[in-house]
Amino acid sequence: MSLTIDEDLMDVPIHTLRYFCVLAEELHFAAAAARLNIAPPSLSQAIARLESTVGEPLFERTSRAVQLTEAGEALLPHARRAVEAHRDVIDWIGARHSTPAPVLRIGVVAAGAGP
Repeated sequence: MSLTIDEDLMDVPIHTLRYFCVLAEELHFAAAAARLNIAPPSLSQAIARLESTVGEPLFERTSRAVQLTEAGEALLPHARRAVEAHRDVIDWIGARHSTPAPVLRIGVVAAGAGP
């Protein structure tokens, strides 16, 4: 028996999970956006798309605070592992393609310079 997974659920970009993790750490949209070097509206839109994919809010937003919901708390360890695994893949690829710096050797022959 095979499970059918909705294609929308398969399309969760790694950068969105990274945004989610940073916002979960900062609990402030402007601070998280600054840390991510993106505009706050871009962060807000990415989180809204993730919440739409999940099907429920991941953050409670008030005029004074941002807090993780129960669903956000449950997602956070999975998102962190995914972001870490992605970083491991990038590091592995980088190590496979890194070549040691070429060595340049220069020799000098001093003829007639004496003893």
